[in-house]
Amino acid sequence: MPTIEERAKAALVGAICADAAAQTSHWNYDRPVFHQKLQDNDRWDTPEFFVCNSFYKVAIGGQSCYGDQMLVLAEHLAKYGALEPMNKLIANIEHTFGNGSEYGKYPTKKGDIVMPVQGPWRHGSLKGFLRQLTKGHCHWPACGDPDDAQADCFLRIIPVVCAYAGQPELNTRIDEAVRVTQNNNTSVAFAQMAAAILEACILGKCDDSFTSILTKAQKKPRTFSTKLPVGTHEALAIVIKVLELGEHDFEKIVVALAKQPRMSQTLPENPASLIA
Repeated sequence: MPTIEERAKAALVGAICADAAAQTSHWNYDRPVFHQKLQDNDRWDTPEFFVCNSFYKVAIGGQSCYGDQMLVLAEHLAKYGALEPMNKLIANIEHTFGNGSEYGKYPTKKGDIVMPVQGPWRHGSLKGFLRQLTKGHCHWPACGDPDDAQADCFLRIIPVVCAYAGQPELNTRIDEAVRVTQNNNTSVAFAQMAAAILEACILGKCDDSFTSILTKAQKKPRTFSTKLPVGTHEALAIVIKVLELGEHDFEKIVVALAKQPRMSQTLPENPASLIA
């Protein structure tokens, strides 16, 4: 059986590889069109590294902005053994994604952008982080965007979970890592729930079913104090309910999830928004 350390290593390496494999066809929101392109290029069974990205162009094997955020956290943890010193982490994020970086070489005004951008795409949460710095909010957690709660929060913390899985301070460390660029309770809450799912996999305390892992994560106590419009426990309960239908076709699962009453209140009719 793999050790916890081996599982943690595999989780981080897997996340980095998966990001590289996906960024070349990032943000294809029209699924039928994307699927047809895969079929036309005989890539239906091998979609990894398929070049079909109309937003930005990064070399094959490179990372998306999600992956680069993971790498910044991983490198920081490897160097310092902890999230502290936070001022160093803030400086590293600014160095990697600021105006002097590869991410800062391209126009930010919509009218000036030529698509696809020939280089990496800087996410909204990082733009908010940089705005906070220009306002003089250079210390944690004021440096984090107070409003942005996009997917960066639960992807960026993968190295943190790998480092702290099974340790009682995991949720505290997730809170610290998230608020560096996304200083709000919603981001922290969903990042902590995602962390609980990954932690269950790393610790190997569940059987091989995804439902078992999600159920264990749902029972783990959270540390956030704000009641969310769509709570993390409620969101997981919806996913578990759909999984219990026993459907194995991904397209049908997405449609079934979108039809759940609580989801239909927050999603447009096109269930592709779930994937987005």
